Amino acid sequence: MPTSTRRICRAARLGPSSNTGVTLIELAVVLFILGLVAFITVPRLRDRSEAELSASADRIQTLAHYLFEEAALRGLALRLNFDLDRREVFVTSLDTSAEEPTFVIDGDPLAARYVLPDSISIADVTVASADKVTSGESLAQFYPEGYADATIVHLKNERGEFKTVVIEPLSGRAKVYDGYVEAQKRAEEH
Repeated sequence: MPTSTRRICRAARLGPSSNTGVTLIELAVVLFILGLVAFITVPRLRDRSEAELSASADRIQTLAHYLFEEAALRGLALRLNFDLDRREVFVTSLDTSAEEPTFVIDGDPLAARYVLPDSISIADVTVASADKVTSGESLAQFYPEGYADATIVHLKNERGEFKTVVIEPLSGRAKVYDGYVEAQKRAEEH
């Protein structure tokens, strides 16, 4: 076989070009795909932060409903504790068997300690007529007689969005509001 024929056969086997470099079109396609993936995932990351904020507010709301009913059922005071520095919510119950009645961590699995997701913090808690607490611990008490401390809890996500959980004193029910709702605004609504 002549040399020129061998070159043609070899070129046909290797394809039009035996370069291993990247063409400008291939690079543009890769950049387009990366841009498309970023376009799809970035909004979902934002949605995740908002979903975690809503889920945390709903968790506190549900816990408040549970404690209101449970305090009456057990005939004993229960507390919903907020540790703002550790971003935790937990329940304590009055231990009447002790010599001096004290509040201890409640053992009920439905009242288990809840640690907020990393992107969520407790901005502040206001209980009844007490001052607003922005660090340390605060608590809302649920009484066996069928009422609770009026409480406003502001949760905040890393994007600066707020949810407000309001615990009503007479019904013990909690409501969740979008945004940062002040006590004065709540009073004007009713």
